[in-house]
Amino acid sequence: MAAYDATETHKIAVTTSALAATFPGGIKACYLVSDADCFVDFDVPAIASDSLLIKASLQPVEINFGGGNVKKVYAITATGTANLYILGIRG
Repeated sequence: MAAYDATETHKIAVTTSALAATFPGGIKACYLVSDADCFVDFDVPAIASDSLLIKASLQPVEINFGGGNVKKVYAITATGTANLYILGIRG
């Protein structure tokens, strides 16, 4: 995806090591859906049980960065694995 597209999607195969999805040009908001509990953070590596907990659900979690420009979404699990689906919004 190009940095000028209005939206961009990523899927992270989350493990107990912090992984990241990169959004060139940054995003102003995102929607997150995970098939297992995981922890996320923005522009800094996520830490299990210390970052934002995203519970396993089919309901998306909306995060608005209040005009900020986040370039990376990091995710980690405390145990096991998860798939984190991210819809990044630029505009």
